[in-house]
Amino acid sequence: MTYQTSLDDFDEDLNKANSAKIESDKRTVFREFDFRGESTDYATHCFHQYPAIMIGPVARLALKKWFGEKNVILDPFVGSGSVLVEAMLLGKQSFGSDLNPLAVMMSKVKTRVLDLDELKQVEKSLANSINGRKNNEHTYELPSEDNLKYWFKPDLYQSLMNIKDVIARLDVQDEIREFFLLPLSELARDVSLVRNGEFKLYRMKKEDIPSWNPDVYGGYASKVRRNIEGFAHLLENLPENYHVPEVHFGDSRYLDWLEDGSVDGVLTSPPYGDSKTTVAYGQYSFLSSKILGLSEDSFRLRQIDDELLGGSRSRSALTSNDLKSQTLKSALDKIREENPKRTEEVLNFYLGYHEVLMEIDRVLAEGGRICYVVGNRTVSGVNIETDLITKELFEQLGMRHLGTAVREIQNKRMPAKNSPTNKRGKVQSTMTQEFLVLMEKS
Repeated sequence: MTYQTSLDDFDEDLNKANSAKIESDKRTVFREFDFRGESTDYATHCFHQYPAIMIGPVARLALKKWFGEKNVILDPFVGSGSVLVEAMLLGKQSFGSDLNPLAVMMSKVKTRVLDLDELKQVEKSLANSINGRKNNEHTYELPSEDNLKYWFKPDLYQSLMNIKDVIARLDVQDEIREFFLLPLSELARDVSLVRNGEFKLYRMKKEDIPSWNPDVYGGYASKVRRNIEGFAHLLENLPENYHVPEVHFGDSRYLDWLEDGSVDGVLTSPPYGDSKTTVAYGQYSFLSSKILGLSEDSFRLRQIDDELLGGSRSRSALTSNDLKSQTLKSALDKIREENPKRTEEVLNFYLGYHEVLMEIDRVLAEGGRICYVVGNRTVSGVNIETDLITKELFEQLGMRHLGTAVREIQNKRMPAKNSPTNKRGKVQSTMTQEFLVLMEKS
């Protein structure tokens, strides 16, 4: 691995019309991607926490340096919408897709252009209505389904539902209503009985529950003010030629709403492994989605992690013979020696992963660029080099590897430790680096 402090040399390699091919496994550490001490919650990036996000500055720098003339950008794993916000700020058209209804809502709210004065007026009206409810709350029974009684204290749940009811009564367009629902989503997670700092559903200690009495109404008002300030910052920095992104709910392996060759850039941070054993996006979103009523299908909400890549409900039509990656084969052989069951789980993830790459190949125009921001996880003590696997699988589709940039992770919202062996008490630090794999369709 080589180190350098500037992107200039890397860019020079990328821009040489007939340059020699960069070594296939070249990884170059770029300190400019670390963004040490830089704010990452400007504009609408501040709106809502989400696990394992691509921070805005990383998306911005990648779009500026490597997608200069590429003006139609796709993020097939849109998550919190970081790529779409940055594409919008750079005047690029963009599309996003996700299977998590909360991620879809979040991305839409963060990229809509609304009337700032109207938002401020609604904020005042909402605050007055909520203040009127504080001493005269309606009574909402905690439903027995979905185990919500386990995750919320009755009085806190009642306050959340009172706020939701006030929002529902607003005489405004749905886009405005969703703007004010999103902070309620984040608040629901904050005031629940989920342990602080957890993305999975782990309940706080029993002895801590009696003293858990957060200020629901004050917390909501604070989040609304923060979001309006962030939205104002977005408006101030929008170029005249901005495009409102198009966000779709759906599986990234089936982008049937996009025509062949219709995008010229793909920038995304895909899952690093199956959701259940890495970042449980479904678990993280479950309580928020229930409070907001994003889906009346409770079973579907509980099964998001099964439907994402590698999940038991998303079995691929491909087989291991379809994956021409020696790096993956070597890792699977090593894992098989330790844990055959985990081998099948890892293989299942990469089968679905490759299906997404095939769909990206279909929708990407000739000469289009791809930047995949990935992390290399450990399973059963085996380091899985997803950056090399990604490069090899894209090359299998006929694409050219331009280089891989490495960044030190400063602010990745992930657990500090995990259990790669799934053995009780045996943990290790989670990944501290990300790899930006840059490919070109030529």
